[in-house]
Amino acid sequence: MERDAIARARRGREAQDALEFERQREELLLAQVADTVLAAERARIDSEAFTHMTPEDVALVRELLADPIDRAGDDEVDAGSDEDTLEADEIDRLLGEIERSRANQRALEQFVEALNHA
Repeated sequence: MERDAIARARRGREAQDALEFERQREELLLAQVADTVLAAERARIDSEAFTHMTPEDVALVRELLADPIDRAGDDEVDAGSDEDTLEADEIDRLLGEIERSRANQRALEQFVEALNHA
């Protein structure tokens, strides 16, 4: 095997490993976004759904979902709170990281393709 082919194959494996890392990173970041959005919206979503349920079923759902914060009687959400701002900032940060990861993936995919055609 010639040196060029060996080097290209090795470099291609390195790029594939980096690409796989970025794909996994994107999945984790997307999960973090979902968790953060849920934390921000949980009380409002629950309150809306609970209005269509019996008190007994509400109690069961609260128990089954094991929400660590007792939201009994908490029908209002303070949209202007500092926590909401922090959550929005975190979502923005995570979305920025996702975009960087996707840009990294595109670049790595192009690099692998170029290695195969050079």
